[in-house]
Amino acid sequence: MRHYTPHQASVQALRQHLQAIGMQRVVLVQPSVYGFDNQCLLDALAELGDSARGVAVAPREVSEAQLKVWHAAGVRAIRVNLQSSGNEDVASACNELSYWSERVCHLGWSIQLYMAYPVLQAVSTHLSRLPGSFVLDHFAMVPFSATASQDDGLLLRLAESGRIFVKLSAPYRLADAQWARAWARHLVSHAPQGVLWGSDWPHTARDAGVPALEPSPFRMVPTQTIQQDIGRWLMDGDEQQQVLVKNPARLFGWASD
Repeated sequence: MRHYTPHQASVQALRQHLQAIGMQRVVLVQPSVYGFDNQCLLDALAELGDSARGVAVAPREVSEAQLKVWHAAGVRAIRVNLQSSGNEDVASACNELSYWSERVCHLGWSIQLYMAYPVLQAVSTHLSRLPGSFVLDHFAMVPFSATASQDDGLLLRLAESGRIFVKLSAPYRLADAQWARAWARHLVSHAPQGVLWGSDWPHTARDAGVPALEPSPFRMVPTQTIQQDIGRWLMDGDEQQQVLVKNPARLFGWASD
């Protein structure tokens, strides 16, 4: 059962967003509210063509044939979302990671992880031993109550591997967004090869006062704020080229020029 219902976000609106922030490529991530129904994602990929890649959500019983159909459509990753369901069971998380690594690694896909930071801490050793690439959503859900100088070293160790990426996205989803720049600089300055960036458009939100089946308004995130964040988090052309172009090209199968 879904916890909220987002308003409609069209491909036309997405194109306008990309043009406004100066981006030519996009990775579409299946939201929790659609469950295993990836049709909206697939329709958008078909309309956007090679400029887009997709991150799907699938049940364990998905067939190999279906995965290959999705691959042809532009899907290049599976999303494992433990955060939305509140699943913080470490054994369950390790099991999910092992299962999906075995299922999609041979396709060249990555696995996008949305989980609480304490869960990531608990599964990090297991994660590091698995084959394939992984993306840690939304600053890896690190608690922003601590500054980057107090990092326990976990995120840097993972990012330095070159196959586990921390995605700089949606600082407003975390406890205290004021630390976003410090954490971004901490990661990018030490391990740029393990960092991605995402706008989190269309900025969905769960409004506690809105019934689950009534469309909730999107967050208002001005284009200027997104552009300022990019400039503050990625300080020069080399960092922007690495994080915005080279890393996603390698991970999602685009040319890096």
